[in-house]
Formats: sequence, structure tokens, C-alpha cells
Amino acid sequence: MQTVFAIELAYTRSEFPDLFELLAGQSGGCDIFGPFLIVGSRADADFFKEVTNAADSFVDSHELLSDGCFIPLELFSDYGFQTNTSTYLFKESLSCFRIASGGKTERGMALLELDEILIASWDDHGHIHFFVDEFQKDLVLGLAKAYDIEVSFLHLDKY
Repeated sequence: MQTVFAIELAYTRSEFPDLFELLAGQSGGCDIFGPFLIVGSRADADFFKEVTNAADSFVDSHELLSDGCFIPLELFSDYGFQTNTSTYLFKESLSCFRIASGGKTERGMALLELDEILIASWDDHGHIHFFVDEFQKDLVLGLAKAYDIEVSFLHLDKY
């Protein structure tokens, strides 16, 4: 899992192909989804922001988490998107946790209760992590306590 950067434009590739072509040619590689140009470095993102501002098409920039192994769950489409090359989650307002300990039945029951708020899952070398909206963190902790399991949250700012 890594952090990448998305520049959101006021146009899609079909509406402003010359701009998308110019920018794609200037980076070491970028991904495109709708009005988003996704790049792997802050320097490319800053350059894209400058160019799109000059073209009067810049809308916003976003930090994304990228990994081809994210598995979309119930709320995925509200927090991310998939391209041919990767799966992306908007990093803002996300929390990521894993169940660190607890009985198999208790883990299963807790996950059943959490199912409606899960955004995506991610297998990190045999450790399954789940993404939820940041404001759902207290609910996750409350259910963990109710089912006598222990959850561990990742610090996404380290990615």
C-alpha cells in the first residue's frame, strides 16, 4: 500500500484530450479515472496542479491509498475507485484496522455487525485489514469491546 496523488480536473479525458495527453507525457507514468489524473510523486502532483491551474481546469488535489490488492466492500464506491492498473481509496477521513485477537466465533460475529460500514479490505502478508470512515472508529471499538476482541488501528499517515 502506498500514497499517491490525484489531481481532479473540471474535465474528463474525452472533454479535454490535449491536456490529458500533455500531462500523461510529462510524468513518469500516470493513471486516469474520469476527471482524475493519478501520479506517484508529490513533485508530479505539484507540476500537474500548476499546469491545470494555467489551463483553468484545476478543481482539487487528493491523497489516495493505492494497492492492487484492495478488495472493495459495501461502501467502496463512496470512498474509492478502480482502474485497470490499481484500486484507489481517498485517504482523507479513512481509518484502517485489523482484528488482533479474539475467538473465531467472536471475530466472525463482529465482522457480521461491521459489514454495513466496511469500505474495503486488504491482505498485508496474511493480516487482513479493514477500512472504515474515520467517524466510525468509535463504533468499531465499541463492537470490539462487546465481542471481546482486540482491534489494532494502522496510522495511515505513515503510508
